[in-house]
Amino acid sequence: EDAGVAHHESISEGIVHKVILEKTQLHDLTVLGRRGLNYELDKELLGSTTDRVVSKAKTPVLVVTHSFEAFKNPLLAYDGSPQAREALATAAKLCSDLQLPLTVLHVGKDKKDSEAVLREAKEYLDAYTIVVKYEHAEGNPHQEVPQYVKLHNHDVLMMGARGHGRLMEFILGSTTEYALWSGNCHVLVDQ
Repeated sequence: EDAGVAHHESISEGIVHKVILEKTQLHDLTVLGRRGLNYELDKELLGSTTDRVVSKAKTPVLVVTHSFEAFKNPLLAYDGSPQAREALATAAKLCSDLQLPLTVLHVGKDKKDSEAVLREAKEYLDAYTIVVKYEHAEGNPHQEVPQYVKLHNHDVLMMGARGHGRLMEFILGSTTEYALWSGNCHVLVDQ
């Protein structure tokens, strides 16, 4: 309220992820903590409620770390998939509204393919008055995106839910490597 952001609070009963998913249908954005009450049981895994909500929500979900500060350095992981295009639209609106710069990253094996994908993003973002930096990284998104986030101190990673395959599993799921993802980066997942 102090920041002038409209929000809604409610108390509901039921299976937590199902109640949240029902409520997401009525809102533009759902914000969840990365880990809940059972965090101490397994510090390597994303909370099961958060995992279920992110994988099934029809609207964007922002998964926040234990402490939240206003975004300053957002990164969009973009692969040109339909879900990535949704994330592109969300990133454009968010960065425009908050007057933030945006970095768009495409990870692939071929620089020519990356140039085409990044050109598509540029054509869309040219309609907005935001400062945008376009980057290409060679390799596997599963490894390169988290490394890029850490290397460039991004505080929020925006991405589509399904276009990234194993990257999504890495960020949201139960792989051993998730333990390495212990930074302070929030993740905004668009459906």
